[in-house]
Amino acid sequence: MIATLGLHAQDKKITISSAKATSEQNGEGASKAIDGDPTTFWHSQWGNGAVFNTKESVDFTITLAEVSLVDYV
Repeated sequence: MIATLGLHAQDKKITISSAKATSEQNGEGASKAIDGDPTTFWHSQWGNGAVFNTKESVDFTITLAEVSLVDYV
């Protein structure tokens, strides 16, 4: 997956090799956030069986294919 970090001409396209999250809704896993398909998305678990606790965070981690300086996302 190639992701563009921003809309500026000087922005560099980087390759994302994987994504993971500590919470995922069935059918909306972390890989959906980087699959290049604008009709799919990642979503944390919600609805029946979801545990909502404002004291716990949901982590979303991407792994870049190569070392790269990232100023913003």
